[in-house]
Amino acid sequence: MQENNMFGTSICPVCNGNGFIRDKKSHVDIRKQTVQQCSHCKSQGEIVITAQNLQETLWGSRRKQ
Repeated sequence: MQENNMFGTSICPVCNGNGFIRDKKSHVDIRKQTVQQCSHCKSQGEIVITAQNLQETLWGSRRKQ
């Protein structure tokens, strides 16, 4: 997926670049916690920075244009 206004890539802020998210509410013991794939970066660990998601990051996704 190549976009014309791509600025580069950044580490995913949700999974911190791991590609997965540990569900801390599933169990007290860390070894038994549920692990899920990160849907924000599609388990890639990076997100593509575009003008749209840069604006959402700076101004919040609820701001109306």
